Amino acid sequence: MPVSHPASLSQLLLPLLLAAALPACSGTTDPSIEQIHVAGTYGTVVTLTENTCTGITVQSLPTSVAHTEGSTSLTLTHGPLTYTGTLTTAGAFTTTPRTVGDPGGPQSTLSIAGQFSATGFVADVTVNVTSSTAPNCAYKVHWVGTKQGSPNTIP
Repeated sequence: MPVSHPASLSQLLLPLLLAAALPACSGTTDPSIEQIHVAGTYGTVVTLTENTCTGITVQSLPTSVAHTEGSTSLTLTHGPLTYTGTLTTAGAFTTTPRTVGDPGGPQSTLSIAGQFSATGFVADVTVNVTSSTAPNCAYKVHWVGTKQGSPNTIP
């Protein structure tokens, strides 16, 4: 008659441990956990708040935000300019400085820092203007964006 050996504790626990580890390794996320999502179009009111330059005017324009749910990167487009940036799960964002202008002429470097909420965002844009033919100057602009459509998700 064959002799049966009781299974060792490790033989009994190994399948259970493997089964418990599979969901964590699968790369799926729990759909019940909200992730940040701020994509959409925002009516944006623009106000000049500081200015050492001459001839600066600002214009309120829509801002569109491209953002994949849960991602820490985003793209903002305001008028003809597009900015890339990073986003925290709490809704704070900053953009990579962007320089525009003609080589040899005045150049403006723009940086944006702001905060999303469920209904929109606020942001401050810092612009540093450099020129070889005029004094350097700077100005700041405040944006208030109101979300059109469904609200943002800020976990």
